[in-house]
Amino acid sequence: MTGPKRVSFRIRRRYFVKIVAGTKTFEVRPQNHFWSVRVFNLIWSDACAGMMLTRGPSGLRLPWWVNFRMKPGRVIAVFVCGKDVHRRFVTKIVGHKTARAALHRSPSQQGRADLGVGPVYAFHLGEVVVLDVNTSFEMPVSVTAPRGKAYP
Repeated sequence: MTGPKRVSFRIRRRYFVKIVAGTKTFEVRPQNHFWSVRVFNLIWSDACAGMMLTRGPSGLRLPWWVNFRMKPGRVIAVFVCGKDVHRRFVTKIVGHKTARAALHRSPSQQGRADLGVGPVYAFHLGEVVVLDVNTSFEMPVSVTAPRGKAYP
């Protein structure tokens, strides 16, 4: 059995703090070739063996309306901000036609620059993941450690 798949996000400090606190529950990325390849690799084994992909001027694309609920523990989002790292399980990946539709508000000026005007992916986040130093396995925080000690 293989371990969970991972997807890495480099994010700004203010968003990192919100994700660690649990107040930011999803991360949005543009549906360009770079992110379409990553989403395709994350969901291939679970849901879309017959999914049709298109190749446009900007490269590989999944249909913008993609909506995949992840099997529990299958995908881990790794957030990196400087030297700080935080991990959460991805519960689902949803495609939206615009960043405004994904965010339920207009994106900031920086958000418009980062996301562009096209379709986006929203990576919905679940439980915090911690590394068990005894076994080197990643586990949700709510799992109880051996000897009755709870994970931090």
